[in-house]
Amino acid sequence: MKRIFVSRPEVVGRTLSSLNLSEKFDAVITRIRRGDVDMLAQSDTVLEIGDRIRFVARKQDLKALSKFFGDSYYESSKVNLFSFGLGIALGLLIGTFEFHLPGGLQFKLGFAGGPLLVGLVMSALRRTGPIVWTLPYSSNITLRQIGLTLLLAVIGLESGHSFMESLSRIDGLTIFAGGVLLSMVTAFVSIIVGYKLFKIPFSVLLGFMSNQPAILEFATGMSKNRLPQIGYAIMFPISMIMKILYAQVLFLLL
Repeated sequence: MKRIFVSRPEVVGRTLSSLNLSEKFDAVITRIRRGDVDMLAQSDTVLEIGDRIRFVARKQDLKALSKFFGDSYYESSKVNLFSFGLGIALGLLIGTFEFHLPGGLQFKLGFAGGPLLVGLVMSALRRTGPIVWTLPYSSNITLRQIGLTLLLAVIGLESGHSFMESLSRIDGLTIFAGGVLLSMVTAFVSIIVGYKLFKIPFSVLLGFMSNQPAILEFATGMSKNRLPQIGYAIMFPISMIMKILYAQVLFLLL
């Protein structure tokens, strides 16, 4: 029994059944560990960079199996700069396109919606020919943490002065209290309806209600699992695209 890293690009983004391991090796894959999660090895399981495969095999086949999957921690942590840069470039390009709707309405996805839409499509494809679109798990986590840090820094620098200035006004505290009350009421009502009526797991609902990464990190820490991240991944792209569309439609109508 041995556990090896998936780092060879040729096997990334492919299902276990498509690799035809039974015809090449006398080995049985028992578990796949992705991050901190252990998964059963199914025929339709798609391998990603950085996965750790645990299998039972003959001792003489261990070297060949390691070579087949790569088994390099260094390679499994590297970011493919070509696919990463190409994905960002395509997203920015699509964000500049103008889409025309009936009634003379026009809208653009912008520099936020374009890369987001391209990222969703590429993550679903996982690979196109020799190009692997997915990021290694460790690199993904690192980029998310850096992005969260920069996001909070920019929010503080751009909005901190305006926030304190608005509170110093006569009606500033009233507006702030109204915003807090409105946010809390809508969040509580949404969670209660989703949990009681639609039977959605509470941790997933926390991800649904996390409208920005800082709240998601707090919800993940409180729930002690990754379910909020699943809810966030489902809801955030939809809400982001709808915000872009609504803002431009309202601007044109008003």
